[in-house]
Amino acid sequence: MAVIVAHINTLHTYGSSTRYHCVRTDEDKVPFFYFYIYKDIQIAVGIFIILLGISLSYPNILNHPDNFIEANPMVTPAHIVPE
Repeated sequence: MAVIVAHINTLHTYGSSTRYHCVRTDEDKVPFFYFYIYKDIQIAVGIFIILLGISLSYPNILNHPDNFIEANPMVTPAHIVPE
């Protein structure tokens, strides 16, 4: 996360060169606002949609298998062992 914040801060401070890396003046730089903000928002929304789709389609995908065993008060759970 810190790397992303540092990257965005650097782009905001110094700007970005063209794709051919032949920056001669500040006018040749790609502006931070509109271009990079738009791309960052697109990526964030895309990741959010993917995670939302996974969580709504497969809500139990990250649960532990022991959570699906029906509770039996007469049996000690497998992770509790005598010393």
